[in-house]
Amino acid sequence: MLVCISTGGCIKLGLGPLKAIHYFEKFSGLFDGIEICLATPKELSSFELDARSKKFLQSLSYNSIHLPFLGSKYSDDKSTKHMLGKASKITEQVNAYNLVLHPANVKSYALIERSGLPISLENLNQKPCHKGFQTPRDLAQLLERFPGFGFTLDLAHALSNNIMPDKFLDLSSRLFAIHVVSLWQNGEKMEEGGFWLEASNSQKQQSKRVLRAKVPLVIEAHFFPQKAGLIDKEIRLLQNISKTK
Repeated sequence: MLVCISTGGCIKLGLGPLKAIHYFEKFSGLFDGIEICLATPKELSSFELDARSKKFLQSLSYNSIHLPFLGSKYSDDKSTKHMLGKASKITEQVNAYNLVLHPANVKSYALIERSGLPISLENLNQKPCHKGFQTPRDLAQLLERFPGFGFTLDLAHALSNNIMPDKFLDLSSRLFAIHVVSLWQNGEKMEEGGFWLEASNSQKQQSKRVLRAKVPLVIEAHFFPQKAGLIDKEIRLLQNISKTK
């Protein structure tokens, strides 16, 4: 089983995507790949790998890219063409196997389909604008429309919608990867972005089967400064879970 880490978790450490890749070098040998999270069109457009990061990423077994989801709309237009062109360049540089896309941001799939990129659609969390992209049925209908796309399961999004992640196993033949992230108690609020180490017994039980699916597990927790010491423990935990029968 492959265990990977998302650069998106480093936002709380004040690190952008490139600096996050360098930061992850300290855990070299513990994990198998990196998901480069490029949250906005500007971040995607300006992102450039240096020689050091390129060499490091190319040494890993599985890399992926999270396409922009903030302030972004995908349509049959120049902006989308530019984003997909830049994403294609990065895909070639790091041999990315999965490009994660939020379906709520898509007005037209025409250019995305024609790009030939390894696109997967992610189940989304509780927001009015995400209605229609949350349940196993929602994703099944989308994947039926677009047979060339895969599916990335976000555990916290499913749990926040009160959906057992295991319910998505009907889509296992299209499953590209799993974003491993829990709901955690931040003061009086229950928030997404927790380590799986912090997941309640209920969350762990509901996700037990899906975490043994034969797909990469991508750590998408928020690495707050006070939690940074948990990263290596989280990696080892997921490796052990995936080996358990």
